[in-house]
Parts: sequence; structure tokens; C-alpha cells
Amino acid sequence: GDFESALAAESSQTNGTQFNIKSGTVIQLTAEISGQLGGGVWASGGATSPLIFRGYDSVKDDGGRFDIACATNTSAWSAGATFDMVCFIDGVIRDSGTAALINGGDRLTFVNMEFTGSSANRAVEVDTRSRFVSCHFHGLTGSVGAFVGDASYFYDCFFDSARVQQYEGTFDGCFFIEKGIQHYGSFNPYYVTNCSFYGGPAANTSTAVYMFSSGTQNAVVKNCLCENFGNLVRDTSTNAFAALVAGNSCFSVANEYTNVNSAIFQDNETLSASPFEKTGLATFANRHNFFAPANEGNVRTGGYSPTGTPATRGAVGFAGSTTSTVTKHPLVHR
Repeated sequence: GDFESALAAESSQTNGTQFNIKSGTVIQLTAEISGQLGGGVWASGGATSPLIFRGYDSVKDDGGRFDIACATNTSAWSAGATFDMVCFIDGVIRDSGTAALINGGDRLTFVNMEFTGSSANRAVEVDTRSRFVSCHFHGLTGSVGAFVGDASYFYDCFFDSARVQQYEGTFDGCFFIEKGIQHYGSFNPYYVTNCSFYGGPAANTSTAVYMFSSGTQNAVVKNCLCENFGNLVRDTSTNAFAALVAGNSCFSVANEYTNVNSAIFQDNETLSASPFEKTGLATFANRHNFFAPANEGNVRTGGYSPTGTPATRGAVGFAGSTTSTVTKHPLVHR
């Protein structure tokens, strides 16, 4: 099609390129995007001139979303470090069958993206220093929804029954339904702050933040809200030692903290009712209403802060807010 013809014609490896992909029509791929770029192995120009795939409705950068369907049992993107600094903005990548939707690449950026329709063991797999902002993971039936390398970052992302595995990274203001985060690595730092975990309408045995003892020393889990999980934080070893577990609120969590020893363990609480307002459905579009903090315990009055100034708990600000607790990237939620 026109999109794949444009890929084949593109051979610039230094100037940076943005492919503007119109909304309204599903683009059915016949092969991986990364394998169709012209000029042999295509290496992007770096941070100042990256390769960008972005959706639009009528004019460039207007927030419209592209819709890309993968070839049968084939990834949309599969590449190594020669494809650094690639950006996918405002779109959907779907239906890769048994293959991963995204498979490989270093320092990738995903903004306002939806990933759905894969049974791969790792539906979205990227290498180090990748970023995900306001992305939606759902309909991923393999064991892991997203697998990321060192120094990766998630902000305002929504994981619907999609577990995340990572070696090192940060989760700020993210939403998790039924499944949570698994950490791997040796002493690698990772941070889970102001996240909201909802196990579903009935309690399940999943762990929201599952830590492995070799990497726990640099862990921070703070100002999170959790309901209907087996654990908020669990470690594999009784000798594990986290840096900070503080300011968290739990309701209907069977074992809130298992094998957790922390240098700072304070301002955590057990609630007698849900920490979420639950207005409407627990969907990506409605996340700021469903997960709005309820007037329970210290959920609204403040979480842990080293300065003593009350901080918010969970991924959404005070009830009625339409913004998360951290200022959004300008590309997100116009």
C-alpha cells in the first residue's frame, strides 16, 4: 500500500524523518515496518533527528490516531540497536498473532499508543532507555504484556491484565488491573510511585509489585493505592532489603507486605473501604474517574513526603481531577 511504498522510498539515515499516518483506515502490513525501510539497515539520526511514526486526522500533529494491523504472526517492529531513537506517537498497533507487537530496539519512545491482539510471551519487548507515556496495554494473552530493559520509564500508562517485567526503571502515575510489575536484575534501581493497582471486582492472589532479592536494595514503592491483590509488595527472599516503602494505602489485600524489610517503612495504612471512587468503568478512557481517590483514611489527605509536605496517593489527583499527579507531556491529552 501507500504506507509501505513510502517506507521503501525512505533511505535517509541522518536527517530524521516523520511519517504522518492518517486516521480512519486500518493499514494492513505485509511485513515488519523495520524491514521495509529503504537504504538497507536504516539508522536514525539520533536524539535531534529521530525516525517518527505519528497519526493525524486532518493536519499534521493534530492528535488523530493511526491504526496499524500486523502481518500474520509477524511483529510491526523488530530491530536491534541500529534503530535507536524511534518514536511511535498517537496510534494503535494490533493483531500480531503469536509474534510480539514490538520486538527490539533501544531508546524507543511511545506516546499515546495502544497495544492489543498478541499471544506472544512478551507482547511488547524493548531494550534499554525506552519511554512509554499514556499508553494502553490490553488484549495481550501471553504471560507478559511488556518487557523492558534498564532505565526505562512509564508514565500514565494503563495495563489491563497485562503484566510488566523489567530490569530497571520507573513507573509514575500508572494504572494496573489484575496483574502488576515483576522486577529482575542485580541491584538495579527501580521506582514505583503514585501507581494505582486494582485486582478486579473480586480479590485475586496476584502481587502488585513482585521483587527479586538480588535487586531489591534500590527499590522504592511509595504513595500507591492497592485493592483486591494478594500482595502490594512481595520479595522472593526473607533477607531482602528495600530502600523505601512508604505512603501506601491498601484495601482487601491479603498480605500487604511479604518479606519486605525497608530502610524507611512509614505512613502505610490498611483501609476499611476502597481507595477508589469507581465512577463508571475501569477503562483507559475513564481511568481518571474510576481511579479517583476516595475519601478513605489518608488517601486524599496526603502520602509520604521527605519534606513533610503532604503528597498525593495513587495515579490520579484529588477527586474530580482530570489530570494525573505529574504534569503531562505536551504531546499527551490535548
